[in-house]
Amino acid sequence: MILVLVTAASVATAIWALHNRVASPPPEGQGQEQQTEPVKKLADSIDIPGFGDLYFRSGSTEQNMTVPNPPQNFCWFKVSLVLEDGTVLWTSDLIAPGEESGQVVLNQLLEKGEYKNAMLKYECFADEAGQSALNGAETKLTIIVK
Repeated sequence: MILVLVTAASVATAIWALHNRVASPPPEGQGQEQQTEPVKKLADSIDIPGFGDLYFRSGSTEQNMTVPNPPQNFCWFKVSLVLEDGTVLWTSDLIAPGEESGQVVLNQLLEKGEYKNAMLKYECFADEAGQSALNGAETKLTIIVK
């Protein structure tokens, strides 16, 4: 029960952070050489990025989307995009902490319309070989194809 609450809190925090992030330019006179603080790694929870609606182009399997693995995570992600009926549209390779998946290329073309109750299924692994499975998560979303 505690693990479910921790996972839910992590998902909510990640969704809030993604929707409220704003890129700002570095202060004047500072550029690439600017030092940043090291990211504090999480030890007992996993941040899961959330998405509300995904907007895809019809007539193409290649979509303008990647999925990030937040740098504070200690685990690797394998992410799948799945329709409500269980059809797997896309599955990523393992995504290291602080990295993004490759560009999403769907397994099939989608007709124009809305696909409600789709989900991003996150599988989490303690090692980069994908051998030591951890808890995962599923986030519901709507795919809108235009």
